[in-house]
Amino acid sequence: MSPQLALAEDAYKREAQEIEQSTQEVVQYSQALKIIDGRSYATAAEALKSLKGAMKRIKEWIKPMKDSTHRAWKSVCDKEHELMDPLEAEEGRIKDGMANYIRESEMLQAEKQARLQDQAKLQAAIHAEEQGCTQTAEKILNGEAMVPIVCEDRVIPQVDGISVKRQWEFSIADKTKIPLEFMIPDEKQIRKIVQASGKHAEQIIPGIAVRESIEIAAKGDGSVGMTAS
Repeated sequence: MSPQLALAEDAYKREAQEIEQSTQEVVQYSQALKIIDGRSYATAAEALKSLKGAMKRIKEWIKPMKDSTHRAWKSVCDKEHELMDPLEAEEGRIKDGMANYIRESEMLQAEKQARLQDQAKLQAAIHAEEQGCTQTAEKILNGEAMVPIVCEDRVIPQVDGISVKRQWEFSIADKTKIPLEFMIPDEKQIRKIVQASGKHAEQIIPGIAVRESIEIAAKGDGSVGMTAS
């Protein structure tokens, strides 16, 4: 390791140690506080500013390292996309082609199966007629009598390492006919009305309960290790 790198590493370790120590002091001071009256409230408010200051310092210290790491990560991701994108595009094209072939082949197979079944029904009816079983022949033609089922061979090749998963998908044809239990409330729009109307929003939008939340904002002052007064 070069002298410059050694110095930089020592400086990093010293700063990291100092930040860890000051952070621990701020946390310990804050943990000892209890808000029971106006004076302790004010003390807690100062402690809160110290907490925010410590957070700011940590973020400022970490930021260059995060930025450097992010640049390295982005470079790796860019290379990954450069290599993967054409492969994934071809994967999608091949899969779509195979799925279309399955659909078309199964449709043609079903049509052929229907034709063969009709032929089998007709042959069975003719055979029954030739045997003098006119009523049976009529029942066969009317679908009231059993006919041997003709099974057509599968037309989709079975390939090792390739599996076909079937699942149903949907699109919305008419949202006005969808039952209420399948509808999702527009929480974004509801939130806008609640923020503008407060508790009165319960009268504007039946079915909601409005409650007030209190958020405390604080600016960090960088103080650490505060002493209780």
